[in-house]
Amino acid sequence: MRSIRIPSAYLLSAVLLLAVILPGTSGAAARAGDNMAMSPVFSHKSGWYGEPFQLTLSTKEKNAVIYYTLDGSVPDESSFVYRSPITIRNRTDEPNHFSAIRTAPNYSQPRGKVYKGTVVRARVYSPGLEPSEVITHTYFVDPEKSGRYTFPVISVVCDPDDLFGYERGIYVPGKIYDDKLDLSKPDYERNANYMQRGAEWERPAYIEFFETDGTLAFDLNVGIRIHGGASRATGQKSLRIYAKSEYDDEKNIKYEIFPGLKKADGTPLAEFKRLILRNGGNDYWYAYFRDALMQDLIAHTGLDIQASRPAIVFINGEYWGFQNIRERFDRFYIKNKYDVDENRVVILEGNGWLSEGVSGDETHYNLMLEYIGTRDIRESRHYEYIKTQMDVDNYIDYQISQIYYANDDWPGNNIKFWRVRTDEYIEGAGYLDGRWRWMVFDTDFGFGLYEGGSYNHQTLAFALQEGGPSWPNPDWSTFLFRSLMKNEEFKQAFVIRFTDHLNTTFAPARVIDMINRYEALYEPEIEEHINRWNSHRSVGDWRSKVDELRIFASNRPGSLYTQLNSVLRLGGTSRLTLDCNEAGGYIRVNTVDIKQGTPGVADDPYPFSGMYFRSVPTTLTAHAYPGYRFAGWVGGKIPEEDRQSETITLYLDGPQKIKAVFERLDSAAGPGSTGTAGIMAFAVPLILLIGVVILLVFIGLNRRSGKL
Repeated sequence: MRSIRIPSAYLLSAVLLLAVILPGTSGAAARAGDNMAMSPVFSHKSGWYGEPFQLTLSTKEKNAVIYYTLDGSVPDESSFVYRSPITIRNRTDEPNHFSAIRTAPNYSQPRGKVYKGTVVRARVYSPGLEPSEVITHTYFVDPEKSGRYTFPVISVVCDPDDLFGYERGIYVPGKIYDDKLDLSKPDYERNANYMQRGAEWERPAYIEFFETDGTLAFDLNVGIRIHGGASRATGQKSLRIYAKSEYDDEKNIKYEIFPGLKKADGTPLAEFKRLILRNGGNDYWYAYFRDALMQDLIAHTGLDIQASRPAIVFINGEYWGFQNIRERFDRFYIKNKYDVDENRVVILEGNGWLSEGVSGDETHYNLMLEYIGTRDIRESRHYEYIKTQMDVDNYIDYQISQIYYANDDWPGNNIKFWRVRTDEYIEGAGYLDGRWRWMVFDTDFGFGLYEGGSYNHQTLAFALQEGGPSWPNPDWSTFLFRSLMKNEEFKQAFVIRFTDHLNTTFAPARVIDMINRYEALYEPEIEEHINRWNSHRSVGDWRSKVDELRIFASNRPGSLYTQLNSVLRLGGTSRLTLDCNEAGGYIRVNTVDIKQGTPGVADDPYPFSGMYFRSVPTTLTAHAYPGYRFAGWVGGKIPEEDRQSETITLYLDGPQKIKAVFERLDSAAGPGSTGTAGIMAFAVPLILLIGVVILLVFIGLNRRSGKL
């Protein structure tokens, strides 16, 4: 047997690697630096346990002392000294501590005791060495273990003074509220600690993310800030999470937090720089998932949206209700999704105000607006130029989405758009071509939030209004849309795309099905959340808020057909019914493929029926599957000379029923058919050619062997 010699350098590396790995994930025993004590070792990993247990802490440092805390604070020499095992148990029966802290002017105490885990933070002090790194573990004890919750669990651990301290606590009204109190203003306009922004109000924290099966997916030292606008005044606040090298050697969150989320190239998106734990925004007292739902509805369009996933949050071991994990729109979002250098990303908001980038990056957008304002945009040459400055199709989808939502906290608010900095338009470069594209976020006012699901908001006229009020649709916020609508090509594309969305994306059956799925997702967790935050009177009250979404979904398309027809004078609608033999192919209507898998199209797509405007052309294209060919159109008011054309354009002056006929290639006759004769005409020469090749190879082999 051959012996294997391993170079001594490799052997030494392996030994050192094992020295780091073998102690396990319960606490690194390797020295972090020459002058730093080794970190403490925990006997148990973070996570879920069915019964109480004894946690032991240990260290290999001689003459060392382990200090630990149980309240989330960073251990120092004034903390508990570890001398004996720590009992880890279900602490729900203990008095509420953090949950009892007043985090908003109108804060009300939880309805009873909240569920509590145990956070243990430990650190080693040894003579002559710097204190070790702080090791943090969160433990939950429950007979059901991780089965207690249907959502993943996030443990946020932060020094209590950083969160709840009167002077510097970011989660409480605090000193600023008392010093600046103005009772003439509503809560959400009063200054307070939690209203402060910027790096000065960022605090170090530690997070652990447990999947629904209890697995610790990742843990990281991060920075946190309060996130949002008016919703900062609610008891439960949105938190922004920052992964940074100043907090952790791992400066990104590397985990597929949103299963199935893809980058622009179709690969899994599993790296994040910043995230948001969102409290529902303005929808906090209503359905809670409004914004997530609305963005999910348009996930297939190519618009930039924020992925969402609900999670149970604990702060310093105490149950904090559920919050929606969301992506955050910034240059790192663009970097991770589109694989572009974040230093080339430009993000503007509102009326072209610079959000991300360098001074002067806003000039490109301002010059585009100036061009539109000083040219006759009705002329094709000017419109063609604008199409090189902004992604018009993207913008149309953006406008349609906001108008469908009836979002009246827009367009003068909650508007962002981005481009990659380029010297000029780069045709064919996709998302990196230097054109402006729009981002959808904070749509909470939509779906009739404050109107009980009212579906009649005249949002089209609202978005086209000239000389509007300072909020929510000032003149500058409607300028681009109403200017482009003067161009007939843009207007027609807008109407066609809108009807396509109304017939599929926003079809009541699809929207209601999605609402039902969201309700079913949240329902198992809603009662404990309500008891924690008093956000609703009861579970029944919450369900009634969800019902308002269904009212909107059922009636909004009808309202929008009326709005489009009256505002744009489109001459009314006609119903178009389509059919085909599905095994042979499918029909594309304008911009939508009528086939299984298209959002809003039934699993059994045909016959398909939709409403289309009479004065706007409707284009049908027949697509044959392999092994079939398109044989012609049957029915409808189609000129005879067009019935064999794969693509036809119609003006629907009344209801029409049209069928696309597909034939098998092996039995088809007529132009384009190969049939049996065609196949044989191709196959016979191919067989003869293969035979000749085989014969030549045979002759060559025999010559080498001397047999010929």
